[in-house]
Amino acid sequence: DDYIISHEPAANARVAKGTTVKLLVSKGPRPLKVPYLIEKTAGEARSSLLAIGLVMQEQEENDDEVEAGRIIRQDPAQGVQIEKGSTVIVWISTGPLLTTVSSVSGMSEKDAKIALEEQGFKVEVKDGISAKDKYGKVVDQRPVEGASVRKGVTATIWIGKKAPAGD
Repeated sequence: DDYIISHEPAANARVAKGTTVKLLVSKGPRPLKVPYLIEKTAGEARSSLLAIGLVMQEQEENDDEVEAGRIIRQDPAQGVQIEKGSTVIVWISTGPLLTTVSSVSGMSEKDAKIALEEQGFKVEVKDGISAKDKYGKVVDQRPVEGASVRKGVTATIWIGKKAPAGD
């Protein structure tokens, strides 16, 4: 909205009819430029925004590259001009997405590989010495059942087989 913030001549001054009166009209509050917040902590970002009169709203999101507790992205972006009191949304990393490892013990190599790959793991297969009733089945696994690990890591399974002769 337009507001007169000053004028000449001064208020209550006597002037001749037809005298020009100069008005200074406000264009409103000066817009603020949004600062760069990426990779700052929530506390650092909040302090930066409060110092210039902006409000911060937080969202959380997994990110494989940005450390937990640090800002991944922001809206509006750095340099965008907004009014004092406006809200800047920031997405804070909760770290990489973790998954809980399922047990594949006793499964065939094929079924164990499918189960682990469906959970987002790469699978490495090794030979494991076992009793005859475990031949061809998973006798051990790493990471162990119930562990919380990043998707994409390599899970190793040991498939039971007969001990080599002479051992």
